[in-house]
Amino acid sequence: SSGSNASAILAIVFLSICWLPLAVYTLLNGTFWSGNIHNSFITHFDTQARLLIALPLLIISEKKVNAQLSKILGQFTESEIIAKTEEDGFQRILDSNVRFIKSPWVDASILLLCYLQVFLVISYESDYTSLFSWESLEKNGLLVFNFAGKWNAFVSRPLMLFILYRWLLRILIWGNILRKISKLSLNLYALHPDQLGGLGFLGFALRFFSPVAFAISVLLAGHFADFMLLANKHLADFKIIFVVYLIIITLLFSLPLIAFTKALTKAREDAIFNYYDLASGMNRELGKRIAANNFKIVQNDLDTSQYSTVCDFNGLMGNALQMKSFPFTLKDLIPLWVATIIPFVPVILIEIPVVEVLKTLSGLLL
Repeated sequence: SSGSNASAILAIVFLSICWLPLAVYTLLNGTFWSGNIHNSFITHFDTQARLLIALPLLIISEKKVNAQLSKILGQFTESEIIAKTEEDGFQRILDSNVRFIKSPWVDASILLLCYLQVFLVISYESDYTSLFSWESLEKNGLLVFNFAGKWNAFVSRPLMLFILYRWLLRILIWGNILRKISKLSLNLYALHPDQLGGLGFLGFALRFFSPVAFAISVLLAGHFADFMLLANKHLADFKIIFVVYLIIITLLFSLPLIAFTKALTKAREDAIFNYYDLASGMNRELGKRIAANNFKIVQNDLDTSQYSTVCDFNGLMGNALQMKSFPFTLKDLIPLWVATIIPFVPVILIEIPVVEVLKTLSGLLL
């Protein structure tokens, strides 16, 4: 609870720094809402989506997602998947990566990168032709930054990029942790009912990252909305970009888990070779018993534990035979995809009004 409150306070601080000065200045300057969506601050959907939705969501999600990922990492030792001899190595992996992500030098480097990106973009567009009227003014026949433009370029954008890039770095660190863990000696149980050797809990990571995927989608959806409302673009213009983006998001969060594919494949092969002879022998002996008593089955035969023992083992062997190579399923991906797609619904409704959607649905149902 205290962690959630701290995250909420931090989100409010960032909003006060990044969005509030822009809102106050444009209110005083008459460009908060000028009566025209093309030159009003409040109808610059890219800025509003970025600062009012994505920024606070990325900040508020940090502690919750970190706690959920820590729970996943703890499961490695609680379930004894990490061999006792590897526990020290496991802890060293966690400690080294945590020290790296918490280093002030890392944050300073990210912030420097953000400002470098902003300066490069500003230098590239030296004529400022892409500026909106709420962030620019005309001076000696040239467009230059007003206060809102300067604040947006040198404060709001770098801080937003800083929060975003810190998250991208966290995802890379998460992948590095899992990659190193996958190289340790692991106790994978091929007969485990999750058909993932006991690693089924890893799939929850995809669901836990859903708020981050949602926030990243908000950023792209804001761009799409601006292009559609201010530049007369259409949904069809973005379909390839959206498909590529969905693939990238899927890979971004699922690739770290694929580090365990080699270990899972080996566990499956070992189980098949180790248990195949036992399974064959048990079923062969049961087959002999059935064949011998084919026409003389009595109640005692049906009550014997031999039948249930063989059936139970066959079920366990089926888990090994159907063991998957990827430690996640389609069921794990669906929440991530839903969170990724939802921010684009308002963009769709820009071109296809709600009334038209309802008419179409009613036509299908009636």
